[in-house]
Amino acid sequence: KRSGRYIATIKKTLRKKSLPEDLAALAMIESGFDPNARSPVGAVGLWQFMIDTGKIYGLQQDRWADQRMSIVVATEAAADHLADLNRRFGSWDLAMAAYNMGYGGVLQVVRRYNTNDYWTLAKLEGSLPWETTLYVPKILAAAIVSKNLAAFGFQDLPTDAPLEGEEVLVAPSTSLATVAQACGTTTKEVEMLNPELRASRTPPSQEDWPVK
Repeated sequence: KRSGRYIATIKKTLRKKSLPEDLAALAMIESGFDPNARSPVGAVGLWQFMIDTGKIYGLQQDRWADQRMSIVVATEAAADHLADLNRRFGSWDLAMAAYNMGYGGVLQVVRRYNTNDYWTLAKLEGSLPWETTLYVPKILAAAIVSKNLAAFGFQDLPTDAPLEGEEVLVAPSTSLATVAQACGTTTKEVEMLNPELRASRTPPSQEDWPVK
């Protein structure tokens, strides 16, 4: 149901970067399409970026903004991350596995068992973590279901309307309440479009901040 809010933005980004649109299912398995999702180990956002991986892909994370929660910026970063993993391993199955357990972990397993076939590794006891063994099939299953809703009994499920808004540059330290007033909408609406802004205002940096 929640996918309706974000799926168009996600697929547009994946298309732009020449990646399979089915990778949108990874966000469903990671967060259930919830940009405010937080895991017990500190992963955040639609794509569940950890702090260090977020830094590698240029996501700002401080008391004012956590771009791991940005729909647009985090999706761009996730697409770049997945593209990098696919280039390194030459397989989307292993790229998705590495997204879950880390690049180093998959590299170690591939070298130890001398195979870069995910399904072979999944059958070898003690090779991949149990969570990773289940993770890739979950994504593939979600992608298959999303393309065959009627076959799985979801044809009548209403999806949420897409979150729509235009991006405008807003001066530093401007409250979202002020932005909402200028737009003739509610603060809650603007906050929902900009979950990465943690203090309900733009960061007090020298630069204007893009607000949806």
